[in-house]
Amino acid sequence: SARLANDGNSVTFWRARADDTNAWFRVDMERIVNVGRTKLTFPRPGIWRYKIEISDDGESNWKLLVDQNHAVSEDAERSDIFPSVSGRVVRVTIVESPVGQSPAISEIELFGTQSAQ
Repeated sequence: SARLANDGNSVTFWRARADDTNAWFRVDMERIVNVGRTKLTFPRPGIWRYKIEISDDGESNWKLLVDQNHAVSEDAERSDIFPSVSGRVVRVTIVESPVGQSPAISEIELFGTQSAQ
């Protein structure tokens, strides 16, 4: 179930097929918000490479929030801070998983404020 990546329980997780080279997970915040920080938790430590984007409608005009295509950290928990960007739908694309691991996310947390729009 998609809810397993944002259920507040880091033991449960969303996982894509092992051969999925463009796996992504998206969260619809159901309103326009200003996001300035993200926190991802992966099921286990390792080199997880990813990008995070935001869109007003989840279909077009994706704005890049985070580019960790060349990440070297092996921490299971990753926080990224950036200038606040507004949007409704956030998409996390797993660019590369640790060797032998399927693309997966245990938790995604978004920090910001509701937009005045």
